[in-house]
Amino acid sequence: MAKIFIMNEMTGNKTDFEILSIIYKDIIHARRLVKRFTVSLFCYIENQEPLKEIDAMRTVATCLTDALDVISSFITETTGQAATPEEIAHALTRYFVLEEIRGHIEMARQEK
Repeated sequence: MAKIFIMNEMTGNKTDFEILSIIYKDIIHARRLVKRFTVSLFCYIENQEPLKEIDAMRTVATCLTDALDVISSFITETTGQAATPEEIAHALTRYFVLEEIRGHIEMARQEK
């Protein structure tokens, strides 16, 4: 099962979409929902078994899972306790984090 958080950057409101079976069309549907709003999207895997099923379709890129591992390690190192998926999602949907991510992406795109 995956949980997708969609946050409206204007209001800070957050909506959770539960996807019970991770298949390609569900991910595409979620992306279409996102395009309707000014939003940021974060997806995390609660159960690692579905990740193996969709790995061949490359729906979840390796770079995304690597980034989540880095964030999880940082939280664990900082707090002394393992990070839960909810804590990682909460950290990533904070406005100041989104601002830093936007700034980093804009700078990286300008360098290209």
